Amino acid sequence: MRRHARIITVIIAAYLVTWIGGWFAHQREMSVLAQRLYNDAERTNAKFIEWERQGAGKVKPIELLPGGPKAGVNWCFPILPGVLVVDSSYVVGPIFGKGTTKIVLFYGFGSITLMELWGWIS
Repeated sequence: MRRHARIITVIIAAYLVTWIGGWFAHQREMSVLAQRLYNDAERTNAKFIEWERQGAGKVKPIELLPGGPKAGVNWCFPILPGVLVVDSSYVVGPIFGKGTTKIVLFYGFGSITLMELWGWIS
C-alpha cells in the first residue's frame, strides 16, 4: 500500500509541476514574443517615417498599444506530465494580435507549442 501511495504522490507532483511551471514558462515566452513583435513594429514605423521624410508619400504607421504589448495565459491544464492544453494570447496593437488554444510541451525551463487547436487573429 505504501508503494502505491508513493507512486500516486509522484504522479500528482509531476502534474502540479507541469501545471505551475508550464504556466509561468509559457507566460514568459508569450511576453517575450509580444515584446519582440512590438519592437519590430516600432522599427518598421521608424522606417516609414524616414521614407515619408524622403518624399516617398504618405505612409500609415502600424498602430501600437500606447503602454506596450499585452500578453498572457488565460488558462492552462495538464493532460499528461509535461503536456498542457493552454489558451494564451498577445496584443501588440488594436489590429495586431493573436490568441490560440494549443497543446504545449513543458520541458522544465521552457515550452514548445506542439499543435494549435483553434484561435483568433486580429
